[in-house]
Amino acid sequence: MRNQPWTMDQKRNALLRGPHKSAKDHATFLQQEFASMLQKQQWTLLPAALVTELQQLRLSPLGVIPQHDRRPRTIADYTFFHVNQDTVPLGPPEAMQFGRSLRRLLTKILYADPRFGPVYLCKIDIADGFYRIWLLPCDIPKLGVLFPTNSGEPPLIGFPLTLPMGWVESPPFFSAATETVADLANQRFTTDLSPPPHRLELVSETVPITPVLAALPLPCPTPTAVPAPRRSRPLGSSHLRTPLAFTDVYVDDFVTLVQGNPRRRCHVKRTLLHTLDSVFRPLAPTDSPHRQEPASVKKFLQGDGTWATTKVVLGWVIDTAASTIHLPPRRLARLHAILASLPRTTRRVATKHWHQVIGELRSMVLAIPGARGLFSTLQTAFQLPLEHGTRLRLNANVHDFLDDFRWLAAELSSRPTRIAETIPTPPSTLGACDAAGAGMGGVFFVPTPDRATYHAFLWRQRFPLPIQRALQSSSNRQGTITNSDLELAATIAQHDVLVHQADVREHTVLNLHDNTPAVFWQRRGSTTTQGPAAYLLRLQALHQRYHRYLPQHDYIPGPANCMADSCSRRWDLSDSQLLSHFNSLYPQSVPWTLCPLRPPLNCALISALSTKRSEPASFLAVPPRPIGIGNNGWRSPPRSTWIPGSTASWTQSPCSRSSPLATATAAWPPATDPFALAQWRTPSAPSARRSPAWGPKMSAKMP
Repeated sequence: MRNQPWTMDQKRNALLRGPHKSAKDHATFLQQEFASMLQKQQWTLLPAALVTELQQLRLSPLGVIPQHDRRPRTIADYTFFHVNQDTVPLGPPEAMQFGRSLRRLLTKILYADPRFGPVYLCKIDIADGFYRIWLLPCDIPKLGVLFPTNSGEPPLIGFPLTLPMGWVESPPFFSAATETVADLANQRFTTDLSPPPHRLELVSETVPITPVLAALPLPCPTPTAVPAPRRSRPLGSSHLRTPLAFTDVYVDDFVTLVQGNPRRRCHVKRTLLHTLDSVFRPLAPTDSPHRQEPASVKKFLQGDGTWATTKVVLGWVIDTAASTIHLPPRRLARLHAILASLPRTTRRVATKHWHQVIGELRSMVLAIPGARGLFSTLQTAFQLPLEHGTRLRLNANVHDFLDDFRWLAAELSSRPTRIAETIPTPPSTLGACDAAGAGMGGVFFVPTPDRATYHAFLWRQRFPLPIQRALQSSSNRQGTITNSDLELAATIAQHDVLVHQADVREHTVLNLHDNTPAVFWQRRGSTTTQGPAAYLLRLQALHQRYHRYLPQHDYIPGPANCMADSCSRRWDLSDSQLLSHFNSLYPQSVPWTLCPLRPPLNCALISALSTKRSEPASFLAVPPRPIGIGNNGWRSPPRSTWIPGSTASWTQSPCSRSSPLATATAAWPPATDPFALAQWRTPSAPSARRSPAWGPKMSAKMP
């Protein structure tokens, strides 16, 4: 601990305060829970009078968190009296990589080679979790907790003998052990091809009592129906042409993926169970009868360990056969309940409740691609004046965006989300766009199905005079629209022109922009203002969900963005003259095609720039037979030998690249074809597990 030991006054005050109300309300449960943990030698309880003289003693209130369909969870609030804040961080924080485990699993499923059959899933949970790792005896008094007692009984203090729930160092120390299990298992999947039988493999194949959740039914075949699941491999993926065998872990939940026959599935599970035993000691004849197996037998009896193509994984229903992910019925009902609890007549809401609403909605956006674009205005409710200090005011704008969530939630009931809508693949189309005071425009390239050549498209659209007059400039400082707002509008217009020319459902599309705010607004999906950008990102959110594509955005220097600049600025040329200009100055393998921007989408963009909301039905429309495209992006290598950076890979990096200085951009040549545009894609790498060496670094020198 950083600070000095507690004084006797601090200890007395903590004893007088006692545990949290939730612990007092669940006193009977805690008595049963601690009786079990005492038998397992995970905790001990002592009268406060016997331990208050301990020099290192610190006390924290005990609490209980209710859980759906599970027993309540006991947790020690080590933040209340600053125990967590005073703890010296010694655990390996890099071990806590479970935040991206679901995305890594979905990536593996999407890129699994279909020649080896469907992907099967199974789950293995560690019994007792944190309680499998022991504490140093000298640290135990610092983590004491206040236990609820009946009136007239002497106060009791609980002492953890193992890692307690609620301590800031428990996750990194425990994750170091579980991530080690996952790393070792993934190595052994390729080397240990014939593992011996395991004592738990029969019970792990227990069939669940209730049928596995089926995927939500797809809508009837119509022109808007979702295409068949698309299997694609990243560029240069010859190393992936083997059956999938992979495990990842979310804290204490192992999720394993495998392709192959029952024998191969059996071997993969045996390997994981044996690896679990090698890190978390299995039962021994001398163990207490209360000690459990490392793998949760209780969860095996519920059917978690069986192999299936449809399973509830980390709170989501994943169907590997249909390549979909959606909310389980309970969470979908919760989404509808949240929205139903906030009708348009609601004018005020408790700040704490609004935090809960925003948090729960954010936890569900993975199944609603693009929905993160609806949070800009919802977040601004926190900026409005408080009512009586604790209540937020919900204005009409906030309710408008809640209506958009209702629109998306209603569609979830009829169409699950394809995994390809959430996980980037190699970009199937490339493009660039730009906006200026007079108008906006852009270009994009769509490969043919055989990827032998490509189609070249361009588009442009003038801004009406009211929008031009509202543009901020050195001579119009009172304007309500910025150039970045216009650039953001151009990115959405580019997507709409694209989806009406090419079938980009379940494809990743890449667009380049020379305006950094527009790039990062699109990447984040939100903004901190209530201006035009928030309304434009709302259009992007609804447009992306409706048309089922996954957009990526990168920066291109202004001098290199010459083709898009010509579209947005050359209003001295007629449409036919602009086509001739492009065919002579930027010749492609096929002549350029000029595409119009649909008037309904243009009207929606003008309304958004004016901070007005358009109904989804007014600007969303089914494309009339767009052309088909290939599955795996560009096959041909860049024709230019001039490369401004690292070569691009197939998943956009979460890191951002700063825009270069204007003095450095002058020397960059213009990008006049798709291969030159592709060079401006941000270098990146696929989402993968990190496998650092846990523990202290040791010198290699001999003493």
